Amino acid sequence: FLAQVEDFQKRLFEKKKFVIRTEYCLTIDRVPEALWDEVLRNEAQLDEWRELYGVNPQPTKEFLRQHPTLVVDTRHFSEDFKWRLLAHFDDLDEALDGVLIKSENFQALNLLLEKYRGKVKCIYIDPPFNTGRDEFIYKDRYQHSSWLTMMSDRLSIAHPLLSEDGSIYVHIDYNEKERLRLLLDQFFIYQTEIIWRIGWVSGYKSAAEKYIRNHDTIYYYSKSDKPLFNKYYIPYPEGYKRRGAKQPQGPGYPLEDTWNCSEIDQLNSIQIMSFSKEKVGVEQLSQKNENLLERIIKTSTNEHDLVMDYFLGSGTTCAVAQKMRRKWCGIEMADYFDSVVLIRMKRVLYGDKYGISQQYNWRGGGFFKYLYLEQYEDTLNNLEL
Repeated sequence: FLAQVEDFQKRLFEKKKFVIRTEYCLTIDRVPEALWDEVLRNEAQLDEWRELYGVNPQPTKEFLRQHPTLVVDTRHFSEDFKWRLLAHFDDLDEALDGVLIKSENFQALNLLLEKYRGKVKCIYIDPPFNTGRDEFIYKDRYQHSSWLTMMSDRLSIAHPLLSEDGSIYVHIDYNEKERLRLLLDQFFIYQTEIIWRIGWVSGYKSAAEKYIRNHDTIYYYSKSDKPLFNKYYIPYPEGYKRRGAKQPQGPGYPLEDTWNCSEIDQLNSIQIMSFSKEKVGVEQLSQKNENLLERIIKTSTNEHDLVMDYFLGSGTTCAVAQKMRRKWCGIEMADYFDSVVLIRMKRVLYGDKYGISQQYNWRGGGFFKYLYLEQYEDTLNNLEL
């Protein structure tokens, strides 16, 4: 009887879930001018602009022309407005820069499998490290077997999503590092193990009577033995000289598999750099640097390639992909999807000045959709009703 109940629950969990809501965010320069009067009359949208961007909207089209990266969110408008807006795009998929999905990630990946099969050029994931602590706003306390099962189920779907020259990067620490590598070996081809030195050490942690842990591991795997690889160089700093006082030649210092481990490679964690303006303001999220994702995406993709992150967290992968002119797909199940991830991407489209923005001359602009999936718990509740 218990086996039958568990099999039934398994079938419910694996059942493809319905999309229960779809909305769109796009900058005003991509909205047909024929709809601008309706935008200017929408108080909910104007209030959001005041709150997010600190602007004082004027009820004129000239104001919109002067602020072309103000973001319109269709959640503030009627269904009729939404469909009239979308009708102006001949190829909606081509027009979209990315997709955000609020969902448990196995269910979202299962839904996306056929649409994105063989199309994803690069996957980066930063799953729970399974530290056994409850200080984060996501679950981080699993039995080892449960954690491995959770990861295995999702990696098995990630494999067919990757293009033949696609790559996957998995960010982890010592808690599950060795077990994870054995798991990755089942699905992908090993390329290298990247050691990221987190940054300088200070405070009470430095006083511990032991070697001070100061690194994470990023496993780099691929679908085939010939992944796309753009060699990455760190520009030589001004005045830099080699041994013997020789001036270096060439595009820069070639990136090694140890990051932030020399004077020429500055890549401290933003948790170390407490003054960083990249932070989204949620201390319980282990947010990653934009420049960390920049070197991964630059190495393993070209412009307009598709990047995916199905443990999205604060949204760094999507923010960086947008600024680097890549297509992107991000999946996050937590309640902070609306309050952190969605808000962050609206600020990116507006033209935020932080992270890699200056490096890529980012001025804003863009178009993405976000959707909410029916969840396993919803299915059970509907069944009981």
